[in-house]
Amino acid sequence: MDEIVEFRCRVLLATQTAFIGMIGHQIRAITCRWNAKQVLVRVHYDGPIDDSELEIMSEVQSEILSHFPDVDASVECRRIDPPQRIEFSETEVIIFMRREPDKLN
Repeated sequence: MDEIVEFRCRVLLATQTAFIGMIGHQIRAITCRWNAKQVLVRVHYDGPIDDSELEIMSEVQSEILSHFPDVDASVECRRIDPPQRIEFSETEVIIFMRREPDKLN
């Protein structure tokens, strides 16, 4: 398997595994992007992000880091309340997106 494709598969699998049981009702979307040196996960929230939620995302980050000892992995929490649209860059892959009323999209 091509190295780039293999790394992509590893990143997506590690990220999805890290989020098992960690997605609360206030999370609107989770995206991920990466290169050879960094994995960046963005968690988009509806409403305030409290300390307990930040702690959960710290656990997620630790789980992702355990798969990539030579890569900088980070989880960024962002508040984007509806009806504000979540903007994704073309380099981001959507890991999770909740269903929202059509008027929000």
